[in-house]
Amino acid sequence: MKLQAIEWGKVLALLRRDMNNWASYKTQVTVSILGSLVGFASWGFNASYRNATVTLQSFTPTPVFQISYLAYIVTGILVSNVVLSLTSGVTGGLRPWALESIMMTGMRPSTFVLGTVAWSYLLSVLLFIPQLLIGVLFFQVTLDVNIISFLLAILVSGVIVLAISMASVGMRLVTKGSDPILWILGISMSLLSGVTFPVQFLNKYFPGIIYISWALPYTWIFDIVRLSTLTGASILDPTVGVALLVCLAFAVVLVPIGLYLFSWGLRRAKQQGTLGWW
Repeated sequence: MKLQAIEWGKVLALLRRDMNNWASYKTQVTVSILGSLVGFASWGFNASYRNATVTLQSFTPTPVFQISYLAYIVTGILVSNVVLSLTSGVTGGLRPWALESIMMTGMRPSTFVLGTVAWSYLLSVLLFIPQLLIGVLFFQVTLDVNIISFLLAILVSGVIVLAISMASVGMRLVTKGSDPILWILGISMSLLSGVTFPVQFLNKYFPGIIYISWALPYTWIFDIVRLSTLTGASILDPTVGVALLVCLAFAVVLVPIGLYLFSWGLRRAKQQGTLGWW
C-alpha cells in the first residue's frame, strides 16, 4: 500500500460520524463509562489487598526499581487503554463488509484507516482519565513521569501496534475469520509480556522463558511505558534509551510488513471478488 497524503477533512468527518453514533446510544455510553470505572476499581482493590512490592527491571543491566503492585497495574491499564486500543480500533473499523463500500467512494486508504481509528483511540484515552484520577486520588498511586520519554514511548508503541493491526486486517481479508497473527500475539501478550506481573517472575516456573518474553514487541511496549511513568527516567538514561531503540527497531521492521500484508490481503480479496465476504 503506497503512502498517500491524508485528507484531514475527511478524517475529521469520520471522527464526528463515529462519535455521534456512539453518543446516540445513551445506554452504551453509560455502560462503557461505568464498565471502565468498575473494572479499574476491581483491579485497584485487588492490588491494594495484595499490598505487594514489585521489582521493575528492564532487559538491560540497569538499576532495580521497587514499586507498588498497584502502580504496576495502573501502568498496565494505561498501555492497554492508550496503546493497545489501536488494535480494536483498526480491526473493528476495517471490517471486510464495510471496506467494499468505502473503496467505492474513492477515499484514500490512509485517510480511512486514520479516520476509523481516531474515535476509538480518543474514546480510550478519555475513559482512562477518570481511571487515572481514581488511581491517584483514591488508591494513592505514585507516578514519576518524564513527559518526553512518555510521549516518545506512546508514539513508538502506537506505531508498532498499528503495524501489527494492519497485518491482522490483511490476513482477515483472506481468511474471512480470525487471523493467526493477532491470536498468537494476543496469547503471548497475556502470558509473556508482563501485563499483570513482571516477566522475570516466569523464570521461577520455566527457566529461560524470559528470553522469549523479551523477543516480543509487547514486552518492550509495557517496559518502556513503565520506565517513563514510574521511574522518571529521561531518554538519555541507558535504560530508556535501549528500550526506545529496540521499540524503534520493531517499528522499522513491522511497519513495512503490516503495510504489505494489508495491501496483499486487499488486493487478493479484490481479485477473488470476496472483499465483502465474511
